[in-house]
Amino acid sequence: MSIRLPAALPVFPLWQFSVRVYAMPGVSAGLLGLQDDLGLDVNLLLACAWAGVEGPGRLSPAILRRCQAAVADWQSEVIQPLRALRRDLPPGSAGRRRVGAVELAAEHAEQLLLAGILGAAPRERGQPARAATANLRSYCRLSGVELSTGLEATLHRLVVAATAASG
Repeated sequence: MSIRLPAALPVFPLWQFSVRVYAMPGVSAGLLGLQDDLGLDVNLLLACAWAGVEGPGRLSPAILRRCQAAVADWQSEVIQPLRALRRDLPPGSAGRRRVGAVELAAEHAEQLLLAGILGAAPRERGQPARAATANLRSYCRLSGVELSTGLEATLHRLVVAATAASG
């Protein structure tokens, strides 16, 4: 799937990173699986990876909780209903494409909010892949998701893609 951003939406580092990583082989399927199967937020997963490899580094649980709280209502009241509507529309239909564009703009808005929080986060640089892994694991634990072997493998693939996209 190719993501095309309408010209009117601003481009910023977290978004650029997310677009690069999401387009890498296997990443979108893995992220969507974590979203659909475990209820994790794709934008928060990407933000955790970005923070580790390009942003402030390892995130404290307090910053991750702040990110979760900041986007919770937006996810439940805007993005999830748009996603459900898009999925209910016939594939390839004009309506589905239009709703998909609105959903993408809503995802972009969520990432702007996350970028603002992460931009003010204390910098704790270390090894990028380790910081990204720690961020992702911490987000999963804070979300009540148990770290299984399968989940660890998916997170590892995301970190590998994030590191490659950053370099």
